[in-house]
Amino acid sequence: MLKSFWFYFYSIPVLLGIFAFYQITQLPPRGRFKDALEYCKDVDNEIILSEGTEQDYCIDNFMNGHFSEAVPWMLLFLLGIAFIIPLCLYLIMTWRKYRY
Repeated sequence: MLKSFWFYFYSIPVLLGIFAFYQITQLPPRGRFKDALEYCKDVDNEIILSEGTEQDYCIDNFMNGHFSEAVPWMLLFLLGIAFIIPLCLYLIMTWRKYRY
């Protein structure tokens, strides 16, 4: 079983998914709105940008600060979830083959 190509083909994405889940849990939590207001209190609220005021832009960046870091880890996690069922089916079929 350990010399089989299919075992590694199915198990590597599952292991990457487990590692990605660990990385997602290590990211800091999203900020609260009160914390964002406190963080952006010195930013001017009068200057208007295309996204709104400068303070709105600062609050948006504070609230979504770690989202861009989480997206690749979430994709790897979903890939790992998708490969769990094929890995289980492969292991069941292999164990049945050697059992009888």
